[in-house]
Amino acid sequence: MEASNRSRSFIYNLLVAFAAQGVSLIVSVLMSLLVPKLLGVTEFGYWQLFIFYSSYVGFFHLGLNDGVYLRYGGDYYEKLDYQLLGSQFWASVAIQTIVAIGISIYAVLYADSGSRMFVFITVAVCIIFVNASGFIGYIFQAVNLTKLFSFSVIIDKVFFILSIFALLVFRESHFEIFVILFLVSKLVSLIYCLYKGKKVIFIHLMNVKQTIIELGKNIAIGINLMVANIASMLIIGMGQFFIDHRWGINTFGKISFSLSLTNLFLVFLSQVSMVLFPALRQSKGKNLKKYYEKIRNNFGVVFLVIPLFYFPISLVLGMWLPQYQESLRYMIILLPLCIFEGKMQVLYNTYLKVLRKEKVLLLINLIAMAFSSLLILISVYAIENVTAVVLSMVVSVTFRSIIAEKYLSKVLSVSTSRHLMIEIMLSIIFICTAWFIIPFIGFLIYLITYIIYLFINKKIVKELANTLLINLKQKTKVREGR
Repeated sequence: MEASNRSRSFIYNLLVAFAAQGVSLIVSVLMSLLVPKLLGVTEFGYWQLFIFYSSYVGFFHLGLNDGVYLRYGGDYYEKLDYQLLGSQFWASVAIQTIVAIGISIYAVLYADSGSRMFVFITVAVCIIFVNASGFIGYIFQAVNLTKLFSFSVIIDKVFFILSIFALLVFRESHFEIFVILFLVSKLVSLIYCLYKGKKVIFIHLMNVKQTIIELGKNIAIGINLMVANIASMLIIGMGQFFIDHRWGINTFGKISFSLSLTNLFLVFLSQVSMVLFPALRQSKGKNLKKYYEKIRNNFGVVFLVIPLFYFPISLVLGMWLPQYQESLRYMIILLPLCIFEGKMQVLYNTYLKVLRKEKVLLLINLIAMAFSSLLILISVYAIENVTAVVLSMVVSVTFRSIIAEKYLSKVLSVSTSRHLMIEIMLSIIFICTAWFIIPFIGFLIYLITYIIYLFINKKIVKELANTLLINLKQKTKVREGR
């Protein structure tokens, strides 16, 4: 009975998480399709610059949120020490506020334009909102109340969706108003988290000494994961930074547009890992290998189909946003990120956290970041070619995926080299056919290759289809029972 309840809880949390990411997907589509239509190339570039820098605000909690996530993963909300956690929350907010003030002062003194100064100041505000809601959200995720975190995401995204529609009606063409409404949506989400986490937040504070000791413990636990996450982001982010520095805001905007289109396919994956982590932490060790092989085997079947979407998407977007034809071409190189970054998010990151191998995850990401930096520096200063920079990002992410898979295969005693080589081979076929051949012919070549792949792995395809059919029948029975 307990296993059945746990299974239902997992499925419910996963469905709510998917609902949240469904809303996130709508926002991402609107941001990818409507925002560049409303804003000029330069204004869109600054909007992307804000999104780029705001993605790194998690660096400033110094691993506290990650430490809480790892330390309390698998626990129950009712058994938490609310005073202990609440005191750390308010200490963290105070630290974030000081950091935000420092960044704002730096922006006023040293920013080379009014637009860049605005970006830095609003990113500073974002640090406070995002890290505060992140602290509470990580508690919800750790204790398997992922539905509350998912609802906070839905609130954030729905507010921003409505804002975008309003801006569309008024045909707003200044990026600043988009940024302000983005921040307001984060504030609304934070207020929801504060309300739902009031047992933790609104408490009598502990003394400063005890709070600092506890902060130190969680930061010591989470710092490896936090640095690992930042290093992971810099594998691609380093390329974006140098593109902005070397080729300017317009080229940065076009590359970022390509990345935003690619990320549309990755939206759901982070939520799968969010639900998977506490479920795996609560499962018995002997099941870890079985789950790993099952997820790994199904992965290629599902996600190797993504490159097929490029051909119709490029045709439609080419007519909708003709000024971003160059971006659609870069998307050819970037789309395989969905396969290798997707595996990292869903499978490797989750398992390394469950196995408490944060230091290994950190080392893998640092090696990949160093490799990426080397390739990018060569591409920027020796080759002096944007396409080479973009290709460097993809090669580096693939390199990291290979390292992570080899390590986990050894730890769990499973063999996955065959799947890995096939995924790399199909990715190369897609890039070559889409880049050098007429799009329709390229589409046919990749489609035939993918069908051959399915035939070779027909056993995996059959098992996946049976699993989906069983789940569909169970859902039908539940609805009929109601």
